[in-house]
Parts: sequence; structure tokens; C-alpha cells
Amino acid sequence: MASRATRRIVLVGLAGGVALAGQRLARRYRDDLEAAHARLAAVGRKVVPTPFGAVEYAERGTGEPLLAVHGIFHGCDGALLSARDLAADHRVVGPSRFGYLGSTLPPDATPADQADAFASLLDELGVDRTDVVAFSAGTSAGLQLALRHPDRVRRLAVVSGSFPGSPTAAAPPPWARLLYADPPMWALKTFARPALLQVMGVPRGLPLTPEDREFLAEMADSIFPVGPRAQGAIFDAYVSAPDVNDYPLEEIGVPTLVVHAQDDPLCSHDAAERAAARIPGARFVSVPSGGHLLLGLFDTAGSPQGPGDLCVVARGPQIVLRHADQLVGVAVGPGEGDHRLRTRNRSVDHSSVPGPRACHLDSMMPRYSVSPSVPSTAA
Repeated sequence: MASRATRRIVLVGLAGGVALAGQRLARRYRDDLEAAHARLAAVGRKVVPTPFGAVEYAERGTGEPLLAVHGIFHGCDGALLSARDLAADHRVVGPSRFGYLGSTLPPDATPADQADAFASLLDELGVDRTDVVAFSAGTSAGLQLALRHPDRVRRLAVVSGSFPGSPTAAAPPPWARLLYADPPMWALKTFARPALLQVMGVPRGLPLTPEDREFLAEMADSIFPVGPRAQGAIFDAYVSAPDVNDYPLEEIGVPTLVVHAQDDPLCSHDAAERAAARIPGARFVSVPSGGHLLLGLFDTAGSPQGPGDLCVVARGPQIVLRHADQLVGVAVGPGEGDHRLRTRNRSVDHSSVPGPRACHLDSMMPRYSVSPSVPSTAA
């Protein structure tokens, strides 16, 4: 009798513990989602009507316009985050693409429709021409804007893009859409952080600085809440990304820059290089490491003397306009003086800037004097 009573007490205690843990877990999930909705509510989002339905956008800054085309699981908030450090003197406009947050997903939508919706947004904002930076899953829409509305695109930069032949340019299996929801993504973030980092495109074993870790945490938070982004993410994965395989890249007539890391575990570096070779006059910048987000790749010691220099690049997106100014044609001349580019394990004198079509930074390094005087940025 005593033994049965003891077992009963233990079972009741275990059940109570499981119930309590479940309550705490549910409370944590609820609190995290409430915080995510609060972050989203703090973004100054606006909506304009277009022939394709509502197009939501957010913007910051003043000056020359820059259209930031966000990647998967983002929205206008993620567009501003991705482009946050690109150029302090630009007016950055970040639209939510089809099906994300407050933007309509039209029936039978295509990336070409998305490009036309971007053009309608520019009309509403009174923007005639703009620089365009497309990130990751935003590649299809950015390319279509350049193909369909070249008069509206001053320069195009594609960062960690999904191009023809990349694994990301093939639709995932049907069951994958079950992951495009808050509970599974929250579980990854909370209990399987390494798995979430892989989903975000961080290579295994990549050394991370404290700044990298802070940026990754911010990027991980920025995909929540997933619910209002799920339609757009499914459209990206099953429609928009595969659509890129049929694009006539040879017909793109705007100055184009393609930036890609060799260790990007999501989008193919080789596919990006092949795509850049097909775009007339495009410049391809291949960087040796940093993954899909181009994490912690560059820092600088010294101040560039001219707009054509390779200059401050501390996190992935910051590479874009800095290289665009030098490589796409705004200011192609090298600056004066001896400036040093610091990477994780070496520094490179780049006081003169080479101009090959494909600028592989790691293959460029032997052309310069390598100095051990600048310490590594690795944590």
C-alpha cells in the first residue's frame, strides 16, 4: 500500500511539474510574441494603394533615395534593418513585398507584378529614380524592377542573391510550409539556436565577434511575429525564388553590383558569379567568408580619402553602397594615401584599387603587401 501511495504521489508530482513547466513555457511564448508585436508596432509603417492592392512601406533618412528590397521572413521593418548602415545620407525606402505584413498578396502574383507595384510606390512617393539594393529572397523582385523599369533604377546591387541554379531557386518540398509559422520558428530560436543560425545562413564554425552576435540576435528577433509574414514567405519559396531561373539577365541595362560570400550555405556563390557574368557590365565582388549575412567580414583602420576607396564595411549590408560607389561607376578612381582594410586574420593595403570584372577579394590579396600589424577581429 505504501509503495502504491508513493508511486501515486510521484506521478502526481511529475504531472504537476510538467503542467507547471508547460504553463511557464506558454507564458514565455506569449510574452515573446507580445514583445515582437510591440517592436513591429513601433515601426512607422504606411500604406499606399496600387493596382496590385495595398503596398506597405517604412522609410528613414533624407537625401538620394534607396529602395531596400528585403529577404524572406522580413518586411518593411527588415528592409530598414538590412539597409540600416548603408548610407546615412540616403532616404531609405523599405517596402513590404507581396504577402508580408500590410502588403496585399494579389491572386496569381508574380515577381514582375511586384516590380510594377514597386514602380507604383515610387510614383506615390514622387521618386523618379532610385538606387536599389536587393537582399537574398528579394533578388527576383529587384531584378524584375531593373528589367521592367530600367528608367527608375539608378544602380542595382544584389547582396547574397538567389540566382538561377542556386538551391534556393528551387521550390522546397510541400511540407516545408508548415515551418512558416510562429510556434516552430520560436521553438528553433528558443531551444535550437544553432539550427536557427543555420537557417539564417551562418556557416558552421564561423568565428563570431560580440558585434556579430548582437547583430544575429537582432536579425533573429526581426523575423517575429512570423504570422503576418507567412503568406509572403510561402510566395517567396514556391513562386518568387524559382521564377528567377527564366530571367533574361543579358537584358539588364542598369549598373549592377553582385556581392556574395564564398561560404554562403544558402544561396550559391557560383550561381551568383555566373549570373553577374551574364549581366552586361556588372561587377562581381566575391568575399572569402561571412556566410549569407556577410558577418564580421570587414573593418577599417584609417580613413579613406576619396569616395572611390574601399571603405568602412563592418557588417554584411554595409558592403553595398561602399563598393557600389567604387565599382558601379559613381567614383571609380582610387583615393590618396595608404589605407588598410582589416579582415579577421590580415590587413591589406588598398591605396590603389584594381578594376577587374570579378573582384575576388581573396585572390586580390597577393597583389598587396600583407601586414600583421592589425589585430584579428575574431572573438
